[in-house]
Parts: sequence; structure tokens; C-alpha cells
Amino acid sequence: MTKSRQDLTIDHVVPGAAEHEPRSSYGQVPGEELPGAIYVSILMSFAGLMAASWLLFDRSDEIGLDLLIGTVLFAAMLGLPVVLGWMVSRRTAVDGRRSRTQLGTHVEIYTGRLSSGEAWLQILLIPLAMALAAVAIGLVSVMVS
Repeated sequence: MTKSRQDLTIDHVVPGAAEHEPRSSYGQVPGEELPGAIYVSILMSFAGLMAASWLLFDRSDEIGLDLLIGTVLFAAMLGLPVVLGWMVSRRTAVDGRRSRTQLGTHVEIYTGRLSSGEAWLQILLIPLAMALAAVAIGLVSVMVS
């Protein structure tokens, strides 16, 4: 008999914790605390970085091999979490529905609460800056050579 998420979180306590203190993320899919658009935008930023690298830097066989290795690492580092998250969410869906956080909600972090938009900005800042830097550096490299 399979249990729903609500059944899994009821009466589960951390050993040594205060009586009836629920586990914070017991029965939840990892990554479910943020809207799906955040994860899609992160993947798109890194895909843009890889596309800019291929388009602007692939000038020789040696560089092409380096870019191929980087692409394989990109696929492994970002593709595996996507596949694993998809598998986990399919196996833990309650009544065939997935509960996904919507934009405009809040995310609890160690130092307090963030709106999902603030969390999105903090998470997306580095991948987006890297993609824009790759484009800028690549354009300068193309213009100089």
C-alpha cells in the first residue's frame, strides 16, 4: 500500500528532537520548493553558455575537442539532476498530480524568507553572468582575429 505525502509527514519525528516536531522536508521531492521556471532558466543559461562557446570559439580541432569534453560534462552535470528529479517526481506524485511551488511564494532559507523572485535572482545571477561573459569574450575574440 502506497502512502500519500501527507501520510508520510504525520507523526515522523527527528530522533532526539522535541516531541511531535515534524521533519522539515520528509516526503517532499528535492527541488520542489522552487518554481519550475527557475530550473528551466538555469538550464537555458548554461545551454546559452555552451552554444556561445561552440559558435564563437570553435576555430580548430583542438578547441573543438575541448568544447566536446565541456559539452559532455555539461550534459552530465545538468542532465543527470533533471532526469533524477523527473524520476523522483513521477514516483512520488500524489493522485497523479505534482505539487509545484508557484511564483510569488516564499522560500525559507537559513537567514530568513525570500520571495521566489528574489531567490530566482540570486540563483540565476551567476549562470546568466557566465553566459553573457562568454558572448562578450567570444565577440571580442572574433573581432580581434
